[in-house]
Amino acid sequence: MSDLFHKNIPTEYIARVFDAMERADWHIYQVLTKRSSLMRDFIYRHYSGQLAPPDIWLGVSIENAAAMTRLRHLKQTNTSMRFVSFGFFDSASLRMTLTNDGDLHSPLIGDHEKERQMNSRKETMMRYKIALHQSDEGYSVSIPGFPGCWSEGRTEEEALVGIEAALREYLSVVEDLLEDAEVRE
Repeated sequence: MSDLFHKNIPTEYIARVFDAMERADWHIYQVLTKRSSLMRDFIYRHYSGQLAPPDIWLGVSIENAAAMTRLRHLKQTNTSMRFVSFGFFDSASLRMTLTNDGDLHSPLIGDHEKERQMNSRKETMMRYKIALHQSDEGYSVSIPGFPGCWSEGRTEEEALVGIEAALREYLSVVEDLLEDAEVRE
């Protein structure tokens, strides 16, 4: 994996990549970058101020608080599908970020970073991608890797708090179902 919007990649090459993605529109493409302003400006020029095709999802990596400007750039990008990869943010930070920055249409929020260690027992924190959708009635959120695991709320914060509880319950049921089973890793 590499950053398509790296400063050393010529704009003409990026345009050819986007042209190829447009021709193969039966695929979903996820373009993730740390160079959010370059992506925003390219998309605006390449699509003449119109939205990028819906099968090209555009996203940014946010690994710490200093990188939060990328979220603003992403919101300014002409696309119908945005996603964010948060690394090393706790869920309270994530909820506060989304609640205070509530213009994301349908972000896919997850973590691509390595596992991190927590507290003195060195437990592993698992991160899951979620799909958050806004409608006139509020927000719905699901975890694509866990069928039936979803929540909703009047606000993003309510929906995100709900999905955390839903995931805990989902995993608890799975654990109960596997209680007497031979489990291998």
